[in-house]
Amino acid sequence: FCFISNLLEKVKGFGLKAYNPFEAEYWNWKVVRKNLTDKGRLFNFAPMDVYEKLPRFVEHLGLPHSIHAHIEGYESHYSKENLLTTLNKVKSLGLKPNPKNDFEIKRSQIFHLAHASSYNIDGDNSELIKFYNENQDFDMDLGFIGFNTINPLVTSDRHLINRLNISSNPYKLFRSSVESEGDSFTTLRKFSKKEKESCVMWANGIDLALNISPWQLQFSVNYPNYADITDLPNIASWLTSNVAREKFIKEMDASALKDNSIVSNNKELTFNDFIILT
Repeated sequence: FCFISNLLEKVKGFGLKAYNPFEAEYWNWKVVRKNLTDKGRLFNFAPMDVYEKLPRFVEHLGLPHSIHAHIEGYESHYSKENLLTTLNKVKSLGLKPNPKNDFEIKRSQIFHLAHASSYNIDGDNSELIKFYNENQDFDMDLGFIGFNTINPLVTSDRHLINRLNISSNPYKLFRSSVESEGDSFTTLRKFSKKEKESCVMWANGIDLALNISPWQLQFSVNYPNYADITDLPNIASWLTSNVAREKFIKEMDASALKDNSIVSNNKELTFNDFIILT
């Protein structure tokens, strides 16, 4: 607690982000971690300990921003279990929003999930939607897919990097490293309407936006990884017009979305809903 408090004071920080805690440590031994409860080799605690402790610290310190969490394994089947395990762990803490500031409007949530479209790569968002509808003090940004000509990718998620290494992605992968604590990877890639995973992630963002209160959601494109802000008009049309969605879906591989409720969902956001979202 004292370390985090002093660190935030020194860097003038206002929040904390948990990004795949200690994953770099495993990576240095050429291991891709599959379990959030495994303790590290250099540190005697597990990633789940971090996801448990940091929300406590944030509320104890009364920070203006809740914990911001990136769950490892995104864009892979590992992320679904990791995400639900983490959400239920944080819920079990029984925390209440406790921002200690003089702002007239104070935050009402205790947990923020980054680019939520990327965790249910099987296309089934039912458990995530149910959790959020039952827990109003959790929020997320959506991470919409834009299907641009090409997308830069900057990440430190080893599951994603491993998949890129064995894929047919024609672009070079660059790595930068900071001793043993962390590193990042940069490359280019292209989302395709003929690839199942691209279609599923696109549908996930829309599906979540249509089925969760807009007060718990934030418009995002995980820039530059998923889309560009210039895609906003297209994304707005998919959210506010079922006709526009159906027309766009016709360009996709029909089998890709068979497990996603978007194919049978004719809901549309109102203009007011969209303004709240953005």
